[in-house]
Amino acid sequence: MANMRCAREEELIPTVDAGGLEEMRITRVGESTYVLSVKLKSPRHRIYLSTRRNPAAPRHFKHIEAAAAAGRRMFNARYFTLVLH
Repeated sequence: MANMRCAREEELIPTVDAGGLEEMRITRVGESTYVLSVKLKSPRHRIYLSTRRNPAAPRHFKHIEAAAAAGRRMFNARYFTLVLH
């Protein structure tokens, strides 16, 4: 997950509104750690939801349900792609 682009919630929501949501992905990065990312329709790149204190680092969720709830709340999403590494 090197060279990842991260954005805070207050920046990510208008970016997704402007670029269009193509895909929302929840990725398991540890035993019980998940990150939430979105892929825009235009331009086509992936952006990770960042932490509030460090906007250059992705926000980690301890439970997949919490990551899904954050995506639902921010983007009114109903479908997710789950990636298990």
